[in-house]
Amino acid sequence: SNKKLFQVPTSMSVNAAFGHRFASRIDGNINYIGWTVPEAIYVDYDIIKKAPKIFNRSGICEIMCYHTAHLDWKYADKIGKCESKWPYDQNAVDEAQSVLDYMLEGIDDIKEVNDQGIRRLMNANSWGGPAFHNFGWNPRPIEGTDHFVFYSLEYHTKRPYVHGQPVNMGVYVGSLLHDSKADEMIDYIIRAGVDIRPESMDITWEDMGNALIKMKEYINKIGLWHSIAHDKTIDENFVADLKLKIEKKYSNFKE
Repeated sequence: SNKKLFQVPTSMSVNAAFGHRFASRIDGNINYIGWTVPEAIYVDYDIIKKAPKIFNRSGICEIMCYHTAHLDWKYADKIGKCESKWPYDQNAVDEAQSVLDYMLEGIDDIKEVNDQGIRRLMNANSWGGPAFHNFGWNPRPIEGTDHFVFYSLEYHTKRPYVHGQPVNMGVYVGSLLHDSKADEMIDYIIRAGVDIRPESMDITWEDMGNALIKMKEYINKIGLWHSIAHDKTIDENFVADLKLKIEKKYSNFKE
């Protein structure tokens, strides 16, 4: 089609409005299809503010995930399982990290969904949305275990989610697996007013645990780029400890 595309996002839940391809589920698995370049993306603050706050706040996941993506990339490079087409690139990591740092500086405004917060998160998303294409269809600077948790949960429960809740859970789980800044990451998630407890997603800890325990098998089967989640075994003890950690962190949580 020769029709021109103009995007008007109604929330900040994902960076898709700034991207070039459509994320579709085929047989329960994520596939990116199509190609288009938006003529313009119009961010109307009044429209954004009308969305449920969890949609807007949880959109930080699209930037928070750079933390675990970079850990996975370094890990894959270290053990010799980094794809030859996607060799580790410190410049790409540094560029993405600068966007993450920029977003985190405005985390309190993002929680409030005020003009400054909308501008900051959408500016970050305007970099992240086209980054997949701009890095040569290389997802490694922007995505890893964080999204794999979401994919596994979606696949095993056969239902949709507010994107940011399971992905932010994935940021925390991935940080724990790497033993890198897990407390710092979840503190930012909580500070943004994002609830990642299973009950906030209308599922149980049994549902979440099942998806985490089966994630290794699932992501190896569908051939996602190598991450720590491909190698580390998540068992019932890990899930039980995760539940304790999260319940403690959220004991005084206020949206």
